[in-house]
Amino acid sequence: MKLIQFVSKSVNRGFGAVFLFVISVSLIRFAIKSSQYTSFFMPVLIIAMAAVAAGILFCLNRAEKYLAGAALLNPSLYKRIFIALPLILLTVQIIFACSVDFTPKNDLSYICSAAENYLRLGPEHIYDDLPEYHQTYFSIYPNNHCIFMIVLGLYKISYAVTGEISNTLPIALNIAALNIAFILMCMTARIMYKPEKAVICALRGLMFTPLLTYVCIFYTDTIAMPFITGAIYLYVKFRHIRPENNSILKSASLIVMLGLLIAVGYKIKGNAVILLSAILIDMILRRRRSITEKLLYIVILAVVFVLVTAIISNAALKVLNISPEELELHKFPLVHWIMMSADGRGGYQAQDYYYTKSFEGYDAKISADLSRLGEKIKSQGFFGFMAHLVNKLAYTWGDGSFMQAYYNDCGKVFNGIVIYISQIFHFTLLTKMAESFIKRRNAPVDACTDAFFLKMCLAGLTLFLLIWEARCRYLINFFALFALI
Repeated sequence: MKLIQFVSKSVNRGFGAVFLFVISVSLIRFAIKSSQYTSFFMPVLIIAMAAVAAGILFCLNRAEKYLAGAALLNPSLYKRIFIALPLILLTVQIIFACSVDFTPKNDLSYICSAAENYLRLGPEHIYDDLPEYHQTYFSIYPNNHCIFMIVLGLYKISYAVTGEISNTLPIALNIAALNIAFILMCMTARIMYKPEKAVICALRGLMFTPLLTYVCIFYTDTIAMPFITGAIYLYVKFRHIRPENNSILKSASLIVMLGLLIAVGYKIKGNAVILLSAILIDMILRRRRSITEKLLYIVILAVVFVLVTAIISNAALKVLNISPEELELHKFPLVHWIMMSADGRGGYQAQDYYYTKSFEGYDAKISADLSRLGEKIKSQGFFGFMAHLVNKLAYTWGDGSFMQAYYNDCGKVFNGIVIYISQIFHFTLLTKMAESFIKRRNAPVDACTDAFFLKMCLAGLTLFLLIWEARCRYLINFFALFALI
């Protein structure tokens, strides 16, 4: 009981303060950046955006009260809303996809080029169009094996049917992934909350602009979304099985499906491991199940996760024709991303990439990266490193447009409009999440609630991105947290 109380208060109080700080730093950072190309004074911009965000939150609160009363007169109202919203979203997504001028960039461009070369010329030509420094790309980055196989499979279908290789099918799959993630989030909200609040969660979900602006960016962030959101839905469903109605077989089957979704999500986007960790902690903390049951479900979840990830990993190595020895020689160790993120903004840094690549063998890379990590921390000192973490928080959470203007060429004016709208919606969602933490800071222990489980996911994501290489798009596959907390 004391452990549960400690965890509950730590998460609610600690991360309530963290998110208030994140909002403040991000607002100021965005205003400073915007002041370079806008006529508004920085304080005016901050006040205006905060006022609009407050107005949106006020309207959502009023809408929740209105829906509670309106549903008494029209019982089918909620059902109609939950059918209409995904259809509206899908329509706008298709229009946006047809309108945007999109060309794959960075890692996605490497994956698309490699898949096309693999299909047209054979696996030995996979690196033909990649830069010289990426001639061992898939040995260095096994985290992109799964997305490569997905793109390769879609290209094969496209080539077989039309005789051409295009990004039409990957974009269609991406739109489906985004929409399925939104539907699964709505289904989760309907389990967690009263119908009127579930509708508000759905509306908040629509404020998460990557659902629209990322329709063409068929990379790991969006493709992983339905797996992460689906896993959240299954676990919330598992949590709602009452002890008196408990069926071991039913619960175990949910855990098997849960392990499958998390494993696939993890192979697509590695930060899915945060969700797995939160689920394991939540299982341990919950009082409604016996120790025997907890151990059973934890073992099932772990076994399924390990088996599925192993199967996908081995299948990818065979498709890419990479031997275990080659992988061991070129693969970057996990500490590389921690080292790379330990100074500057905490994102990708080319000099750190070349540094790690210059060492041959996995063990040599680990030793070199640990040494460089120590040097970075020592050179900054305690206060310098704390300043770095603040800068990293602002860099990770401050861009509510999620770099959409970088990935999509929609024209300067349109991109500018989207950036400001996205930023206002982003601050609104962050404020709502911070409010949820703060309201519960002195409340009785709530470790039994679904919201607390989601807060643990968000706390884990925040800590992970303080340690790991970070940028705003790494938040996208956990979009459900923005809508449900």
